[in-house]
Amino acid sequence: LPRLTVTGRNELYLENHKGIIEYTTERIRINLSRGFMEVIGDNLEIQALMPDEMKVWGDINTINYLD
Repeated sequence: LPRLTVTGRNELYLENHKGIIEYTTERIRINLSRGFMEVIGDNLEIQALMPDEMKVWGDINTINYLD
């Protein structure tokens, strides 16, 4: 299962993801074991990317889980 840790409105750490679907500075879509997650904001940047972990930095406005 995915584990999401959000610190303030600027930092997101995600474990157990299945890859990136879309990546722009305003939206990141991440594949999960069930559906996907969408992070919407401004100046979004993937600061670290490992096979099943990632760290996102920027002005995070919305986090959506979609099937």
